[in-house]
Amino acid sequence: MTPGLAPDPHAASCPTCRDRIEGLAAGREHLADLAALATKAESGPRVPVPAALSRLSRTLARAEELVRAAERDDDALPAWLDEASARPDFPDVALHALQIASRLTSRRPSVALSFARSIRQRLHGDVGGDQALLAAEIGLLESQSFVYVGRIDEACERALAASSAIEAADAPALLRARANYYAGSALWGAGRSEAALSRLLAAREAFAADGQDPWVGRAEGAIGLVHFSEARFREALHAFDAALERLDPDVDPGPWEAIQQNRAGILMNLGRLSEARSAFGQALELAVRHGLSAAATTVRVNLLNLGLEEGTFEDVRVRGKKLVAFCAREGLSVDAYYARLALAEAQAALGNYGEVRALVEAIRGDAPPEVRDDPDATVLLDRLDAGDHEMAGRLRRLRHYLSGRDRFEAAKRA
Repeated sequence: MTPGLAPDPHAASCPTCRDRIEGLAAGREHLADLAALATKAESGPRVPVPAALSRLSRTLARAEELVRAAERDDDALPAWLDEASARPDFPDVALHALQIASRLTSRRPSVALSFARSIRQRLHGDVGGDQALLAAEIGLLESQSFVYVGRIDEACERALAASSAIEAADAPALLRARANYYAGSALWGAGRSEAALSRLLAAREAFAADGQDPWVGRAEGAIGLVHFSEARFREALHAFDAALERLDPDVDPGPWEAIQQNRAGILMNLGRLSEARSAFGQALELAVRHGLSAAATTVRVNLLNLGLEEGTFEDVRVRGKKLVAFCAREGLSVDAYYARLALAEAQAALGNYGEVRALVEAIRGDAPPEVRDDPDATVLLDRLDAGDHEMAGRLRRLRHYLSGRDRFEAAKRA
């Protein structure tokens, strides 16, 4: 499949081709693809598959089995991990399993964290050599998962430590680039935009040099997020469009959904509401179809914000109450925060001031790092003790500030 072209009917229906495509998109070693090619029937005498390629194919198959067991909450997984950890090839199997398990982070981040923890518990002796690289991969998977559940400081800590370990191990360029990508993503979540952009630009260049087009697309998407958070909306749109050109939604559903969702957020801030609703709809449909439950929840929170812009306050109130309860139950603290903020604004617009006061107390007490550590956002939070009739406007002002809309408007006026 070539990104930007119509999916190949054969590739879309053939399990072998799908596995190969997904493997390449996930950034796994090219040798796995070569191993599959080497096993194809050819005319003339069969050429023996090199032992290293056969061994790698078996390693990837065992790694995939472990991740699938985690996905289906298989009770036998601990026993399988115990058995695998007793084998000499455990570092290789676990390394590939951790990379494959990246797909769990946008679907079930708690399962991804549990899987990483299970691998960490089975490291033997001093963490050096192969195990040092394995420990770094554990940190990268934990970092990705922490981002989704709102534990941003821990995400940064794990990603930066992993990146340093991978550099020290003189790992292949692709692994170093992945580490920079995940570290940059975590740094962006912590509001450290300059450091994030430096990491992400380096990752993009390394992915391009290695011919990893899907990873280039992911990096472009993350670069767009940095521009988005700095209210450079046109630069962000350019980066998001470049990313979508390189990603196939059915091969890379997680990154494609995230980029499309953030693109929709920019359209909303630009006042292009019908285009924003269409883009959010595409992101949500893909997230639901591929079981990306955490990502689908974030889209639904953004649809609350779009409803506020459209003035459908009663609809936002009904959907917002359900969404707040769901986020709290699933431990999605950041999504819960922004859902409460949207719900509070809808309740204020409807004159339900008792509900508003209870929500504002939670909004002030549970602010995530990007709000808590921003002096201007803190001032806006402090102003939420205004009289009832001022609350809707002040909540809207906070929401617009956090989305970057105010800074974009100020730049336009300058």
